Amino acid sequence: MYELPSGLLVANALDRYLLNSPMLPDLARDADGGLTLYVQHESPGEEKESNWLPAPDGPFQLVLRLYGPKPEALDGTWTEPPVMKTSDVGQDGTGFTMHRFLREPLVHFLALGALLFGIGILRGDAAAPSANRIAITPGVVERLLEGFRLTWQRPPTEAEFRGLVEDYLKEEVLYREALAMGLDRNDQIIRRRMRQKLEFLTADIVESIEPTDEDLLAYLHAHPDPYRQQTTVSFTQVYFRERPSAEQARARALSRLEDLRSKADADPEVMGDPFMHPAVHRDLSERDLLSVFGQEFAAQLVELPVGEWSGPVTSAFGLHVARLDALEPGRLSELHEVRAAVDLVSERTREAEQRYFDGLLAQYTVTVEWPEGMEPVELPGVVR
Repeated sequence: MYELPSGLLVANALDRYLLNSPMLPDLARDADGGLTLYVQHESPGEEKESNWLPAPDGPFQLVLRLYGPKPEALDGTWTEPPVMKTSDVGQDGTGFTMHRFLREPLVHFLALGALLFGIGILRGDAAAPSANRIAITPGVVERLLEGFRLTWQRPPTEAEFRGLVEDYLKEEVLYREALAMGLDRNDQIIRRRMRQKLEFLTADIVESIEPTDEDLLAYLHAHPDPYRQQTTVSFTQVYFRERPSAEQARARALSRLEDLRSKADADPEVMGDPFMHPAVHRDLSERDLLSVFGQEFAAQLVELPVGEWSGPVTSAFGLHVARLDALEPGRLSELHEVRAAVDLVSERTREAEQRYFDGLLAQYTVTVEWPEGMEPVELPGVVR
């Protein structure tokens, strides 16, 4: 148990900061032999204090740790018991739940207002336009309560709940008035947010459809390049810097090449100039080969005969004598190799968004008034 946001242990009268297995003999059992542990600020009562883990009067972090877990905890056979909120809160009665909400005078006032409104309709009295009616539904109430609980890790007090309702009403009224005044127009942030919400709706529909293996395989065959298995090379190289001159470097490289070809005990590690990269490279991908040695070196290296010292080979660093030890050509990937990487959902989402947009755009007539002196540009769906 840790207090938030400090992350410190919670000071309490029992000097208790955890409940663990050595404490089992002292814990009170339920009638069915089970255990109920109480995590709350106020004492649950003397008969239950053995099972009480004192919590702060505010946000906290509850941690469950398993030391030397049994196999059942690792393979998912065992699941941790749920942490549940009680139907009401501690003895101080400050917690606000739906049960107490129904007894709240503010709710009685709202219910009475709704009753009078209904009577007025039955009597034929003129009713206010629906645009001026604000309904605080059970869904709104639950959302306000849940939002507070997620933030503060406790139910709101009565005063706090009144504040939530007042803030909701203020936001709703001012939002409606702002719309009526047209304050949402020409606001780039609002426009961007509304666009995102509409695009999210399209994405949610597409993402709910799980692609089959046939779908993934067809997509892989249609878009092979991003998922292609790269060429890999293994090689050994000896480096020669082109100083004081390129001609001297080439002469030294050719001399060492002859030694490497003719002397079985020649050591490539000590035959060239100092170099930032190692002499031996194993299973280097085509991408890494290009990033380290450059395009010119890579193109020459893959054309060398396997197992023979050759060169000189040119790179951005200088000259190299090289031996191609192994070459594994690139190939198309099998589905099982790249299944997790095949992003068919994103592709479908983009296609669905484009189709949806094209359908909407077809309902509009778009004209462009070009600034004086500017040459018109051909735009899709635009009437000149």
